[in-house]
Amino acid sequence: MNLLTERFTQIAHQNPDRTAVRIRSETDISDYTCKQLYQASLIIAHWLMGQGIKKNDRIALILENRAEWIMIYFGILFAGGTAVPIDVQAGQEDIDHIIKDSGTETIFASTQIDYGSLSSNKQIKRVIVVPRANTSKKKIIHLDDILNDSSSSEPSLPAIDPDDLASIVYTSGTTGKAKGVMLTHKNFYANYASLSQFGITKPEDNFLAILPLHHAYPFMITLILPLFTGSLVVYTSTLKASLIFTSMRQDKITIFLVTPQVLQLFYKGFKEKIDNGIFPFNWLLRAYIYTGFILSKITRINISKYLLFFIHKRTGMQFRFFGCGGAKLDEKIQKYFIRLGYKVVEGYGLSETAPVACFNLPGKERIGSVGTPLPGIDIKVHDPDARGIGELLIKGDNVMKGYYQNADETNAVLKNGWFHTGDRGYIDKDGYVYVTGRVKEIIVLSSGKNISAKELEDHYLSIPEIKEICVLPDQNNEKINAVIVPDISLLQKKGEINIQNKIRLALNYASEDLAPYKRIRDFVIVSEDLPKTRLGKIKRHEVAEILYRSKTKEHTPSQELNDLSPTGKKVLKILARETNKKQVYPDDILELDLSIDSLGRVSLMSALEGAFNCTIDEQEFFKLYRVHEVIGLIEQKQNTGFTQAQHKTNTWKDIFSKQAPDTVIKKIELKPSFWSRVFTLICTGCTRMLVFIIFRRSIVGSQNLKTAHAIICPNHVSYLDGILIYASVPLSVQYRLFFMGYRAYFDVPIVRYFIRWLRIIPVDAAKNLIDAMQSSAYVLRNNKYLCLFPEGARSVTGELQDFREGVGILSDELSIPLIPVYIQGAHRAWKPGTWFPRPRKITVYYGIPHTAEHLKKQGNIIDKQASPYKAIALGLRVEIEKLRQQASP
Repeated sequence: MNLLTERFTQIAHQNPDRTAVRIRSETDISDYTCKQLYQASLIIAHWLMGQGIKKNDRIALILENRAEWIMIYFGILFAGGTAVPIDVQAGQEDIDHIIKDSGTETIFASTQIDYGSLSSNKQIKRVIVVPRANTSKKKIIHLDDILNDSSSSEPSLPAIDPDDLASIVYTSGTTGKAKGVMLTHKNFYANYASLSQFGITKPEDNFLAILPLHHAYPFMITLILPLFTGSLVVYTSTLKASLIFTSMRQDKITIFLVTPQVLQLFYKGFKEKIDNGIFPFNWLLRAYIYTGFILSKITRINISKYLLFFIHKRTGMQFRFFGCGGAKLDEKIQKYFIRLGYKVVEGYGLSETAPVACFNLPGKERIGSVGTPLPGIDIKVHDPDARGIGELLIKGDNVMKGYYQNADETNAVLKNGWFHTGDRGYIDKDGYVYVTGRVKEIIVLSSGKNISAKELEDHYLSIPEIKEICVLPDQNNEKINAVIVPDISLLQKKGEINIQNKIRLALNYASEDLAPYKRIRDFVIVSEDLPKTRLGKIKRHEVAEILYRSKTKEHTPSQELNDLSPTGKKVLKILARETNKKQVYPDDILELDLSIDSLGRVSLMSALEGAFNCTIDEQEFFKLYRVHEVIGLIEQKQNTGFTQAQHKTNTWKDIFSKQAPDTVIKKIELKPSFWSRVFTLICTGCTRMLVFIIFRRSIVGSQNLKTAHAIICPNHVSYLDGILIYASVPLSVQYRLFFMGYRAYFDVPIVRYFIRWLRIIPVDAAKNLIDAMQSSAYVLRNNKYLCLFPEGARSVTGELQDFREGVGILSDELSIPLIPVYIQGAHRAWKPGTWFPRPRKITVYYGIPHTAEHLKKQGNIIDKQASPYKAIALGLRVEIEKLRQQASP
């Protein structure tokens, strides 16, 4: 038996009343038996033959997952035709290409797409729509009418040969136009037989299917395999988590087929809930999870499943495993689910192999491997390198017949019966296959270094704030660049508004344990999802356009701007003026699309307050992400309609004239108490001794620390920098030296009782920039020293980064001198990616104090167009660079 139709007929006669398919929506459940599906497919087959459909005619399906998809597919096969499944979400250009390339004249289409345009195609003779549509257009036929027509004839079904084409599956086209993969009855049946013999599933299994059936992978695993083995498969109408979890419990799902992209969403959901719990309970929960994992490993019994019953009850205790394929799975995600007591078994294959070639047998799975070859399938490594890695070749009855009407492409990949996959990998001594990346995804830099784009992307996807990422070489192939989609919802929950800086900082930290040539050197942030196939593979050729051509969002002003209120239009004008943009749109993201950082928000807030004669709360304003949210806030503030107030902008001088909030001032101890001095003496003695012994610390220019007050501005290259400054200033300065500290780290139980003595001011500049600046002004006006890192973040490379304007604002508005500081050796003492510092000589160089005016002149030499504050920051960078040159003659 090598025919799909023959096996389907056998199943329908053996178990006619068995529920084979369930369609679950949020409000309804529909069950279909083997007999119902079989009889409907025969009716469709007879109707197609009555329409003149001949053997091997191509017939397209453009449908979402539903029972009718199955009826139509087998109806096409029974009639001797070849099915051409098309993604229901495909663009019109892709649909037109497939229709023209395949020669399709008959289409079964969903009413959710523009089926009217299909009927206007001269090549198309008939369009059968599902479900019923309110139309009387020529060529449009309703499937309901076909299934309910009892008067139709029943011509004899044609004889089908195993080598007849069952499907032409058009590949996803990640690097260009899709090609038609010709798959025969024998190809598909051989793959089903291999999976069945491998023993992955059992008849009592229940499958959950959310992936589209037009793709060969879900077609085989969530249609052919459960249908032919006697299992139930449940298709959900939406991808909502609530519906998926409801189905997993109520339908007693045992196998859930996912892609790495879907699994990553589950991973982020679980991880976020666990990590964002209240301290110390989140730590205790992680320890509890790890304990269960260790016990499971020792006993070889899945104890975690029962210890974490409060997690597993969402999916049901009967659940067996996630089957993952379609793209390479990140090992980190797989390990995470294993610790939670879930099995994740990975498989591998391509549309050209009908599609599954390897799979991990549950209970014998290996992390990082895609499993062993299925029975009847051979895999070998072609032209392996010194590590045994080369291109993977596959041979077996499951390998395609070729690419439709494309002999050149067919000959390029099919050689002596072996299919050249284009994937790189290796096979271990036990026969387990490991995929390391695509041949076309290997980035070869001009230096000769080879980089796996997928491995690098998986590494950076460990950053919670990054939702999607695609790495590409620059146009000279000299360095790695990236296009990044941030996780806006997560950033909003955390109150982060400086998205660009947050991502840059996260990239720096994630780069620490990578070789320098693998680190991302430049990146572009976009707010829309990256272009991908339905199975989540990134379309790199389209992403390259975003990176290299600086593609911008396309807007339709008539849809977005005409309905705005007068207030909304006025807000857009103010935003356009503040950002020097020709046009601003309601859906623009303040930072990503308009380049408004924290300082820019303060300026914008002041402009809006002056324009609309209202008071805006800083914390409330800093939570806004999009322009339409700003418009909503202003409209809410207005009580008397449109205000014709003159534009008034509060300057930083006005802001500094107001005192910092009492909640912050209470945490600042301007005059050290007796116990504070004792604490300082003890900390100073211990710190100086340790720093001197471990790092042979020396100081140059300490005589420059004799001003009444100043801002100490060091470069920032390691976690040691703050400690080094603390241990290198004279005791007289130490009593008057304050540091700015990130509130999330210091304003916590136990620590908060010591921060007054440590003279750390807990602030969150991202959410409360004005509070942070006013707090800084408060200590400086009281003749104190303040230590600020003008780069704002630690440099991974050790090189000086761009300086922020904040230090320029404080110096200029308060007439406070700036003391440049260069810390030499700290980067080597605590290298990125290492857990602990190493003994290395460290020298701290203190420069002479500089006024704002002097630095402003220095900065204007570099950039004549720079604002006064930016010019001061540029001048300060010049002075620190001079110290660096002094330290390294």
